[in-house]
Amino acid sequence: MTPQDKEVARELLQGGRLTVDQVGEIKAECEASGRAFLEVAFSRGLLATPKTAPKPLEIQAPSRVQAPEPPPAPLPRWFHPLLVSALLMLLTAWLLSYLRHRYEREQELEQSVQSSRLRGKTERDAIQIQGDYRRQLVEERQARARAALEKGRAALALAERAEAAAPNDPHAYLKMAEAATHLTTYLETNPQDSAVYLERAQAYEMRRNYDKAVEDLERARSIDPSLEPKLRDRIEQLRFFMKRR
Repeated sequence: MTPQDKEVARELLQGGRLTVDQVGEIKAECEASGRAFLEVAFSRGLLATPKTAPKPLEIQAPSRVQAPEPPPAPLPRWFHPLLVSALLMLLTAWLLSYLRHRYEREQELEQSVQSSRLRGKTERDAIQIQGDYRRQLVEERQARARAALEKGRAALALAERAEAAAPNDPHAYLKMAEAATHLTTYLETNPQDSAVYLERAQAYEMRRNYDKAVEDLERARSIDPSLEPKLRDRIEQLRFFMKRR
């Protein structure tokens, strides 16, 4: 039995509606069947089944008949034309904005292309000017070098003739120094000309500057190895003269 069933059994005993034996029988059946205490008591007829009170009659008040809502007021005649005009104005404004944006975009693109072309042309012109300037410098150096070579060879020829006429002529010695100076100027611009090294070596040899003459001969031999058989004996002879000094 549940605590609620025990409370009901206690009230019925105290009210004298059930005896102790009847409560014991109902309790045993409740424990055996699991039914509620009052349910077993009513099924055994130990308690009278309570009668249900009749439901009071509900009187419904008459429903009020709602009046129909009035129809919406009709729109004025000018509303639809005004709405269409407003939509057309909005559409026109959007179209004008789109066209202006597209025009500005095309102008920016065209300016960018023109700027890129101008920049490329400027760069090409700068490269061409720089190249022309470098070629001009090279040509000027070569012109000065050729002029120095001509002067050097002329001075060397004069020195050879003066030396042949008078071996100890001071004029010949000065022409040898002048020839060496001009040939050196040429070799600064054309350091791979083996023939001019041979000519300057001759000028040094005539001045009895044998160590520099040997240096020029070895330089010419390193540039043109085919000169080795021709220069071997000459270099050895100059080194012999160097030892005797």
